[in-house]
Amino acid sequence: MKKEVFRMENVVGDETDITNLDNMNFHMNKGEILGLIPVNGCGRENLLRLLCRNRPIRLGRIYVGEKLVNSHMYSDNSLNQVYLLEQKSKLISELTVLDNIYVLQKMHRKFFYNRTQVRKQFRWLCESMKVNIRPDVNAYKLAPLERIIVEIMKGIEQGAKLIVMSGIGECISFSHLNLLKNIMVDLAKQGMSFLYFCSNYEEIIDSCDRILFMQDGRDLKLFERNEFNRRWLQKMIYSFPDISATPRHNTSRVIFEVKGLRTIRRESKNLIMRAGQCLVLYDKNRVIDSLLKLKDMLPCKMWLEGEQMSFGKMQKVLGTQVMLLAPDPTKSMIYKEFTFIENLCLGLGKKVHEQIVSERVLESVKEEYREFLGECIDEKDVSALDIFDLYKLIYYRIHLLNPSLAIIFNPFKNTDINLRGHIVELILRLKEKGITLIVVSVDINASMLVADTIGIIETEGLTEVHEAKDFGFINTL
Repeated sequence: MKKEVFRMENVVGDETDITNLDNMNFHMNKGEILGLIPVNGCGRENLLRLLCRNRPIRLGRIYVGEKLVNSHMYSDNSLNQVYLLEQKSKLISELTVLDNIYVLQKMHRKFFYNRTQVRKQFRWLCESMKVNIRPDVNAYKLAPLERIIVEIMKGIEQGAKLIVMSGIGECISFSHLNLLKNIMVDLAKQGMSFLYFCSNYEEIIDSCDRILFMQDGRDLKLFERNEFNRRWLQKMIYSFPDISATPRHNTSRVIFEVKGLRTIRRESKNLIMRAGQCLVLYDKNRVIDSLLKLKDMLPCKMWLEGEQMSFGKMQKVLGTQVMLLAPDPTKSMIYKEFTFIENLCLGLGKKVHEQIVSERVLESVKEEYREFLGECIDEKDVSALDIFDLYKLIYYRIHLLNPSLAIIFNPFKNTDINLRGHIVELILRLKEKGITLIVVSVDINASMLVADTIGIIETEGLTEVHEAKDFGFINTL
C-alpha cells in the first residue's frame, strides 16, 4: 500500500484577492514525482506558501505524512517537512557546499558539526545521486545544475519528505534538465517525493508518475501515467484558431535571406524568408540571449531587403529596419513614468524623422489602435495594467513601428499557459502585418504554433533546419 506524504482537501486560502486558492485538492505518495502545471497564475504562490508553512486557511484540511497539520479550525504557522527549490538560490554564496548543507540545520539544532562525519555523509549523497561535486567550493562558483543538486542535498539532510521544484526548467539547459530528471527518478526510487511546477508538460512528461493541471486556484484535471497523451495534454493548454487561415501580407516579397548557413554536420543551408514568415531557433541548451551570441552561433552571409547585412550593420538599423525584443520584456521595455500611448509610440519619432512625436500624431495613433488595444490605450498609469495588457503594449509597439525584421528572444520566459497563448496570438498579429520574425525560444511547443521554419541550436551551434511540413519530428527531440 502506498504511503501518503502530503494531501490537500478542499482548501480555500485566507487571501481575499483573485490569486487565492479555491477548493484545491491533490495528494502525493512516497517516492512519487507529480508534475503540476498552472494554466494561469491564480493560487500558485499561495499554494507554494501553504506547502511549506501552515498558514491560516479559510476552509479545508492539509495533511503531512497522514497527520492533520492545518485546517480552517486551527493553524499554528509551523513549518512542514517540505523543501522549496526555486530559480533564485537559497544557498549563501560565500559559504562552501558543506557549510551550506550542514551548518545551522533546523532539524539538528547544532551550531557545530563533525567535519569528518559530514564529509562521509556528503560522499554517500554524491554516490547515491551519481554526481561529483567538490565539497569545499564556494556556492557562488557552482554551475546552475550543481546549485540545484546541492539544494536537493540540503533538503534531504534537513529531513524533507517532499521537495517542491518551481520554475527550474527556465534556468538550466535541455541536457542538464535531462540529467536532473534522472537524479529525481533515482531519488524517487529511494523514497523521496517531488512536486514539479512547470508551464510546459514536455519538461516532465517522461519522468513523472502523474500530471495535475491547476486553474483559477483549483485542481482542473489529473492525468495518470497510463493516460499520458501529448495530443490530449496539448488540448489542455492551447486552443487557438486555425493558424493556416491567418492572412499574410505580400508573402511573395523576400525580406531576409541567409546563405552559407553551416550546421555542425558541415551541411550548408540557404534560407529565404518572405514578409510575414517566422523562423524559430529552438535553443535547446539556453545559450542565446543576445544579438552577439546569435552571431556566434550562426556564421553566415545575410541580406535584408536586398542589401547585404552584417550583425554589426544590423545594430545600426535597430529601431527602424530591425527591432529586438528581450526576454521578459515587461521589465525592461516599459517606462512607468510614461502614459500608455507614449510607451506605445516610443521609437516612432526616429521612424518619422521627428525628434519629439507631436500630440496630433499621438492622437492619430490612439484612434487607429483603439480597436486592437481597447480602453487601456487611454491609461495614464501603466503600472495599473495587468500583464496581458503590458504584453499587448510591447508587441503592438512593434506592430506600429513595422520593421522589416523583428528578433524575439525567449518570448515565453516566466509565463503561465494563458499568457503563452496570449503571446502566441500577438506574434500571429505581427505575422499578419507582414513583419518577418526570428524567434529564439526554449519552448518548442508554443513556438511551433507560429513557425514556418525551425532550426535546432545546441551548444556547438546549429544542428538541423526543418520546414513546416516536417514539424512532426519535434516530439522525438
